[in-house]
Amino acid sequence: MSQNNLAYPYPVLTAYSDDVQPALVAQNVQVGEMQENDNNDYVLPLTLILEDQQLLQLIAEGKAEYMFDVNCPASLYRHCVKSNHNEVKIEFPFKRVSGVVKIRPYVIAKTAFTYQNSTFHPDYENESFGIEEGDVLAIFNEIAYDFEIDYNQLKAFSSIMFIRKAEDDNEQDIRYLMDEAKIVIILPVDKFNKYNQFKADPQYTNAVHASLAQNALLAVLMQASWDDEDPQEPLWKRTIRYRVAHEEELMPYKDLTNRENLVVIAQKLLGDPIQRMFEDFAKEE
Repeated sequence: MSQNNLAYPYPVLTAYSDDVQPALVAQNVQVGEMQENDNNDYVLPLTLILEDQQLLQLIAEGKAEYMFDVNCPASLYRHCVKSNHNEVKIEFPFKRVSGVVKIRPYVIAKTAFTYQNSTFHPDYENESFGIEEGDVLAIFNEIAYDFEIDYNQLKAFSSIMFIRKAEDDNEQDIRYLMDEAKIVIILPVDKFNKYNQFKADPQYTNAVHASLAQNALLAVLMQASWDDEDPQEPLWKRTIRYRVAHEEELMPYKDLTNRENLVVIAQKLLGDPIQRMFEDFAKEE
């Protein structure tokens, strides 16, 4: 269930409500680089941005704490991490997580107390509320980490696409497959053989990307449905969603239902191959 749809009988600090003012900043969770520990388990550093002084005081006094709800729908793994610090390292047993893992951070009460905060919305008129152990006091943004994405190779062509030779020698048309983990470009046998002649030569790489890869990517982006995110959708789609959500130059085009945005995204995902191709041509003059 989306936490945005829940109503509490007392003010809760979030980024989407004015019950407590000012609200949490929009980017209230900072995600570090995934690591591995000595047991080969995954370790993800997280930093929460909390500026509400009275909540910080409650944490310092031991009346409240940070809590991280870790949920892996694919493996049914669920775990709760608690801390008195806003910087934590969440560990994931490598044998128990797969696909998308969701992490929702909170501030929760460690004990019962009477809660009154000068930052409550004026409608509450200095009211106080009886808080019980485990009650939610703040809700941070949910973080989703996809363990099937190779984050170190996100910008590589091979992270979302690969080229395959047609099985039928008589096939003449270039085809694209969208339902596999990566976008598959199927080349007729003669074109595939020519592609093999040039792909290993750096001077032709940008020309291949500008023609073959960009055309394929744009065609697939236009055909795909981007309305609702589905944890079971192909890996290439999840990879693109992640890049658009996290890379600064792609964020202005995050509305994937806008076809004009898809034209720009296709270029930027491949590092503007047309511009690189023209630069290669200029070097040869």
